[in-house]
Amino acid sequence: MSETDLTTIPNIGPTKAAALKAAGFETVDDVKEASIEDLCVVDGIARQTAEEIVDDVPRDTGVFEEVREDLLEAAELTLPSHQVANWAGVTQSSLYNYLNKHEDFAREYRKRRARAAYSQVQQTERTEDNAKSRAGTFMLERVFGFTKTEKHEVEMDADINSEKDINLDDESKEILRETLRRRRGQ
Repeated sequence: MSETDLTTIPNIGPTKAAALKAAGFETVDDVKEASIEDLCVVDGIARQTAEEIVDDVPRDTGVFEEVREDLLEAAELTLPSHQVANWAGVTQSSLYNYLNKHEDFAREYRKRRARAAYSQVQQTERTEDNAKSRAGTFMLERVFGFTKTEKHEVEMDADINSEKDINLDDESKEILRETLRRRRGQ
């Protein structure tokens, strides 16, 4: 017997589940077998939503086995995840479903993505060309989620009224005044 709770399908909430049932889709299997065009005629389901439903409905693992090696090969390239998926001929949501469903695949995928990031870091550090370095940094930020950080040192000369701003004993105030005088060259 097939699952009758259509809200177990990604992108389907109670309202869309009710609309699907009203249109004759009683089970998850009914939705699995539906085409995008079939789903588009359901009240409240636009084409984009229908495409997402079709992409996200779990299907047989035969497709996964066919694209597994292509996904792993593309994982080693400097490509965003949606292009990794496109390389293998699947959608990004299918890639994410595979990563969630197949632990060994997810582990190997993460290793290969890490190798690709490491390779990009090395290439960016070795380059003498400023434009190529900026491009490499851009790729690391956009594709692998690296964050650029900068360290700034700030020197500040400020007049401090130690009697109002800081509560110090007399000896500490005198040390602070002397330090400030020396810094100002007085």
